Amino acid sequence: MGTRSAGGRCSLIADHSEAPTVREIAAAVGLASPSSALYQLRRLEEAGIVRRARGAGSRDYRLS
Repeated sequence: MGTRSAGGRCSLIADHSEAPTVREIAAAVGLASPSSALYQLRRLEEAGIVRRARGAGSRDYRLS
């Protein structure tokens, strides 16, 4: 996702008291739309890097 370092992505997670929304993730990594971020999140889920916490709405992705 994007060209930010892993440290930049981790700080995005650490800066929130809860998981960031897909829209916040898109903005943080420089993607043009939330749908682009959602596509990348689904690919990461398929790879086992993130998982979905069902029922959490727009903040349902967690690191595995």
